[in-house]
Amino acid sequence: MRWNIIVECFGEDGRQSTTTLGTVERLAESTTAENLGVNLQESKQIANRLQDTVVNQQLQEHCEQKRKCLTCGRLRPIKDFRCRTLETVLGTVRLRVPRYRYCKCGCDTQVCNPTSEVLSGRVTPELRHLQVSLGAQLSYRKAADLLRILLPPTGGTNHTTTRARLIAVGERIDEEIRQEIAENRKPDKLAKQMIIGIDGAFVKGRPPTDRANLEIITGRIEADAEPSKVFAVVRDQDGHAKQHVQALLRQSGRDLETKLRVVSDGEDGMRSLVGKLFNANEQHILDWYHIARRFEAIGKGLVYLPHVEDFEHRLSRHWQHLNRAKWKVWHGNLYGASIALSSFHDGVDIHVMTAEADSGQSSIQQVRERLAELWSYLTANQTRLINYGREYHAGHRISTARVESTVDQLVDWRMEKKQHMRWTRHGAQMLLHARCSLLNGELGKYTRWSTSESSQVLAVAA
Repeated sequence: MRWNIIVECFGEDGRQSTTTLGTVERLAESTTAENLGVNLQESKQIANRLQDTVVNQQLQEHCEQKRKCLTCGRLRPIKDFRCRTLETVLGTVRLRVPRYRYCKCGCDTQVCNPTSEVLSGRVTPELRHLQVSLGAQLSYRKAADLLRILLPPTGGTNHTTTRARLIAVGERIDEEIRQEIAENRKPDKLAKQMIIGIDGAFVKGRPPTDRANLEIITGRIEADAEPSKVFAVVRDQDGHAKQHVQALLRQSGRDLETKLRVVSDGEDGMRSLVGKLFNANEQHILDWYHIARRFEAIGKGLVYLPHVEDFEHRLSRHWQHLNRAKWKVWHGNLYGASIALSSFHDGVDIHVMTAEADSGQSSIQQVRERLAELWSYLTANQTRLINYGREYHAGHRISTARVESTVDQLVDWRMEKKQHMRWTRHGAQMLLHARCSLLNGELGKYTRWSTSESSQVLAVAA
């Protein structure tokens, strides 16, 4: 059997042309699973020939329209032809495009290049968007390898070009933020209340970075029923981390009257950072997720306490005191929690004294260390404790669990975990710009590609 693949073009002036893209042949008596249908290599060749035909005919008609002088209506004389290449998702297209001399009517005095705007960058926005979105999710080499496997042969599908195009998009985003900082524009839509979950992470640095590790501040912004947005800033990347974050907040609708609720893990560095990044109308609360995790760590160590005669009864009493302390903290009662934790500590000590000497000493020490760490953590953040139960039932954000997943999405999955990567400050920040815009659904604005604009309605004959 043989299938001829033919494409027909119907021009606006009524002209019609037919082009044969290729032929697929299969022998009926040798049909196997391997040669069933059209394989990937054949489809790549057919798609590339189709792209070459469509692009050349499109540009030919475009150049013919641009040749006509808008003032006198005469055709401009051709100066010369130049060879150009265009990189697309369906392969590289080679073109021969004309340049026109200025019209004799004197309306212009320069040589006209009718394809200068269309072929800007010699790459289609769709391919740029695909490279940047893959480069923001995978390592540059893996993204380039994936493009080479799935797409017809096209230029620029190597890790160097993928990185360069992603950084160019990141610099475009960075320039927009710098312009926002310089102009200090008021937001188009003001937000009355805004909740910000904030956390930090570290990635390995490399020269010319002067530090072994780079600190990255990540967060998620939720404002008045608007879709939540993520952000990430390399701390001290250019000395404008504070202005950078505040510009992002203004883009989300923050002004001087907006009430901010900042939820963080309460670590020493994060407490000082929140004070620097945010100004008036800011309420900084301690994240419940990290409190509950510390209580759970203490509870897991109880099962390893030394076994005594009434072990089950004593273990039940330990859990009762620990849960009571957690319940007190849940309702913002640090004093009540201190009493419950003291009872828990005394109960564990009595438990140890009734046990045989040197039995379970490592587990006892671990419980004591975790208890001491929990108490120092709560007392260091006592001004940031709230009535979590009341706030939770009111529908307010009390946890940074979503921010923890944001750290995984923005940093760990792409830049740190099992990747063994090292970053410059500029390279890390540009990647974070691209990755945040991808997660926020705004990447197409900076790659100049939109699915809705590029999609065409196809009329398929029944």
